[in-house]
Amino acid sequence: EILPVFFDDLKRLEHDYGNAIEVEIKDFESTIRTKTGEAILCSWHARPLMDSQNRRVGAMALGRDITEYKRLQNELEDYAKNLETKVKQRTIELQAKVEQLAKLLEIGEEIRLNVDIDVVVNKICEAVKSLGWRKVIISLRDFETQTSRAVATAGLTPDKVEEVMGWGEIPFEHTEKYLKEAFRVSNSYFIPQEANLLAEDTPYSIYTDLGEASPGQWQSLDALLVPIRTKDRILGVISVDDPVDRRRPDVNRIRDLEVFADKAALAIENAHLWNVHKENERRAKLLAEMSQLFHASLDMHEVLEAIVHKGGKVLGDFCSLLLLDEKGEGLEPQTTYHKNPRMVDYFMKGLEAHPCKAGEGFIGQVVATGKPFLDSHPFPQIKGGFADTPFAKLHEFSPISSVIVVPLRIRGRIIGVMTYLYCDVNRRYKADGLKLAQEMADRAALAIE
Repeated sequence: EILPVFFDDLKRLEHDYGNAIEVEIKDFESTIRTKTGEAILCSWHARPLMDSQNRRVGAMALGRDITEYKRLQNELEDYAKNLETKVKQRTIELQAKVEQLAKLLEIGEEIRLNVDIDVVVNKICEAVKSLGWRKVIISLRDFETQTSRAVATAGLTPDKVEEVMGWGEIPFEHTEKYLKEAFRVSNSYFIPQEANLLAEDTPYSIYTDLGEASPGQWQSLDALLVPIRTKDRILGVISVDDPVDRRRPDVNRIRDLEVFADKAALAIENAHLWNVHKENERRAKLLAEMSQLFHASLDMHEVLEAIVHKGGKVLGDFCSLLLLDEKGEGLEPQTTYHKNPRMVDYFMKGLEAHPCKAGEGFIGQVVATGKPFLDSHPFPQIKGGFADTPFAKLHEFSPISSVIVVPLRIRGRIIGVMTYLYCDVNRRYKADGLKLAQEMADRAALAIE
């Protein structure tokens, strides 16, 4: 066609309404095809032509090519819509940054005030979740046991929280296999499903079935580990899963997570320094109190009993002092403490059933070698557990979680041992506890001498 169809419309209107209506068309947009076959968009202005009898004899139409104008107009409208969308998105991003900064300032203030590390780590966990991750787990490392332990979660159901907290000690080797340079993004590690390192039943992990994923989307077996690190070592790991937008993270998003990991590292280091300070204070106070015990009584048994009671209350749940008999073969109990007297009875009956002898069992080995002994659940150094030891009955009623045995020396000669127990699944001895236990044993040896 060459002209638009509005001429047909004029005829229809005239047929329907006769001379009762006059029609003038302005800015009517219609596409026409030129003689060369090119389609162009025109803006038409048309009006009817009348004869001397005021009868419609035709119409006059003037068309203006607006093809380029319309294209530019459409592009401008699209640009305006895109700009509006981008402004909204940028506003959301800036708001998220403001909220992130507020959380960082809050966490930083709590670190400065030496707020309990558990509180700080849980707040960091929730802050990471607010960055667009539905599930977050923070685990911290124990370099003495070479294991990690989950300490905080966010976004998990109560049963999943119980499962994660029940993982217990996670060997360093389990985590190290994921911290490979091939997976490194910034200072973190993204392990894609395609690497085939994770499965639905992989230990120490939470599986989330996300269904099929499009290119660029987070998959069910993807993993992102953000180390909590200092200059020379990794203190723990922030593990995130199931992003709200379902997208695999880019480097900028990962760096946002690393900001919170840095805060966690600062909190852990501060907590460590604070704990060292408090431990030094506790040690100094305890040793000062023990020195006073020497002046409070001239009776050796009273002094030893006071030392053991102090050890059982301050350095565990149980403490016992045993000395070698005259033959230097058997170990005989001198005084024992547990807040529950029944546990002391169980220990004494255990000694009758399983006497301690120099060179036998983990207690006797301390006498034979002079080396202190420390072991914790699941007790890899105590073969066969406590079944054939003086602690058998006690362990049955109050499960032991950690044990220390240190030698008593007088002028280089071993005369006995002191034993300490934790009967709390959440507590175990570490190197500083072993050091303090030995110092207490040395004070007891002085009293005996």
